[in-house]
Amino acid sequence: TECAGKHRGLGVHISFVRSTTMDHWSKQQLRRMRLGGNESFLRFMSGYRHNPELLARCTSRAAVFYRLQLDRRCGEADMGTATLQPPPSDSGHLPAEDAVLRGGENGEDGSRRSDGGPRPSDLSDSHEPEPTVEAEQARLEATYSEC
Repeated sequence: TECAGKHRGLGVHISFVRSTTMDHWSKQQLRRMRLGGNESFLRFMSGYRHNPELLARCTSRAAVFYRLQLDRRCGEADMGTATLQPPPSDSGHLPAEDAVLRGGENGEDGSRRSDGGPRPSDLSDSHEPEPTVEAEQARLEATYSEC
């Protein structure tokens, strides 16, 4: 589709696109979609000012935070005991910077800034059993064939 083409044009380091019918999905990709996915991402991003330009939206502080949290939940990033905090709601739409990736939005002691921001409650760990690859792919195909 047109949207998939735009996302593919951003590069896989920013936006990763898979077809539910034409591509093979690895177990890790299915897990990532189950724990993240469009609905979860859009719900999280609704707490921030909307930027209509796709590249700016996908490389914003909020989007980078979401991606790092998802990496961590999927076991793709080891950040030790570092605690990531979402960017404040008034600056999450701004471009991500190296300082944000290193936790620069927090104080020197790691404390949370007082101007707040949405909490990624939709990224909390679930204790549901892992679905099989086949079951998860069937669910994704049913969901996205409605579009």
